[in-house]
Amino acid sequence: AEADRDEDDRPGLPRVQGGLYMASNVANSCAVYNVLVKDPKAVVGHNGDLEHIRPLCGKPHMMRKNKLYWLTDKTPHESLPLNEETYRQFFRLVTSALSAWFPEHSTANRLGTVPDPSITEVIQGSKF
Repeated sequence: AEADRDEDDRPGLPRVQGGLYMASNVANSCAVYNVLVKDPKAVVGHNGDLEHIRPLCGKPHMMRKNKLYWLTDKTPHESLPLNEETYRQFFRLVTSALSAWFPEHSTANRLGTVPDPSITEVIQGSKF
């Protein structure tokens, strides 16, 4: 039956695996770039800084309000200053298979699950 088909049986459709999900209730408060940083260790600066490659990233996609976005942790994204003071709700769910993880900025998994050190670099300290 059609309902029993797996995404692998649907050629041409993207497969969403790992990465992160983000949403905000305020439009234009986050930007995402249509770029994939293939070798973060060679490009990414201290605490995720990519300012030095901003000119290479092209025009940002401004996130719409109340829409869920999926991206990899190798996809440049940023929070933006708001035009006026407002109450903002922001959601970010980080999943598996990350290139870097900052435990100080994450809620520990209550079951004790931690990133796989063979694929994820655990970076101690604050990003801010």
